[in-house]
Amino acid sequence: MILNLMYEKVAIWITDMEIPKTHLEYENKLTVKMFLFQFVNYYSSCFYVAFFKGKFVGYPGDYAYMFGKWSKLRNEECDPGGCLIELTTQLVTMSTWKWFGFITLFVASFPLAPLLALINNIIEIRVDAWKLTTQFRRPVAAKAHSIGAWEEILNGMAVLSVVTNAFIVAFTSDMIPRLVYMYAYQPDGEMNMKGYINNSLSVFNISEIPLENRPEREENPFWFNSSITTCRYRDYRYPPGHEKQYSHTMQFWHILAAKLAFIIIMEHVVFLVKYFVAWLIPDVPSDVRARIKRERYLVQKELHDYEVEKLKIQLSHQNHQECTCTPGIYPYLPKHEVLPEF
Repeated sequence: MILNLMYEKVAIWITDMEIPKTHLEYENKLTVKMFLFQFVNYYSSCFYVAFFKGKFVGYPGDYAYMFGKWSKLRNEECDPGGCLIELTTQLVTMSTWKWFGFITLFVASFPLAPLLALINNIIEIRVDAWKLTTQFRRPVAAKAHSIGAWEEILNGMAVLSVVTNAFIVAFTSDMIPRLVYMYAYQPDGEMNMKGYINNSLSVFNISEIPLENRPEREENPFWFNSSITTCRYRDYRYPPGHEKQYSHTMQFWHILAAKLAFIIIMEHVVFLVKYFVAWLIPDVPSDVRARIKRERYLVQKELHDYEVEKLKIQLSHQNHQECTCTPGIYPYLPKHEVLPEF
């Protein structure tokens, strides 16, 4: 709430500095700025969980730190099951008035959200209709040409949602790694996920953990003893003793290429379907479009006929003046003088 108040004052100040020419232009510019500020304020945490959390943590021998190793603040990791559940939990707890951004930008993390939003909107519409017809004096409807800057904002969010959902499916979920394993790395050649967990975990030698990263003796669990020499972590790296130990394996690059290919294909398919549906179901029906064209034609015809008649009248007046005033055509005839009476 504090940031919203600050953002509102900053947006008004920036808009005043631009000095828009009209009140409508001022409102549109202010609306866009307020939307951008609140978009960052409300959805930055969701973008962090979806695309950044757990992606830059390193591995047991070389962890990534937020402000360098001296700070001892490691980058935050995801739950062993991934960040998708955490993203879903965070989105479900959002306020209902932010649901449009939720069901468009992050619908891949919670596919049930559009249905819940539809039920919520139907109930709100009926309750508002009951209030307006029975509890309050009916307001006077105000005409508006369009919804102003909100049309471009909603279209921009719809386009951005295609990109964000493609990245969520590719990088936040385990769908692409599972498919790559099933089609290319399944040891038995069968189309199943047997052995996927073991394949997705890399091995690290505990003795190679730096001293500053090792836990204290009293922090070790009761089952830990000196016979345990290795640990497993989620990544695709070569094991200790390999000539490329702790470097990314070829499977990591195969999965990365599959993720990028999926993003490109999904974006193109969704946009093609969107434009095809927009062409198939136009905003204006064909009969209404024909009537609009007919109306424009009649208006142009009336204007043309009016201008033609006006021009004819002007030309006729000019010709009449030339006929009565030009001495070369009609010679001057003197008037009879009337003699004064004596």
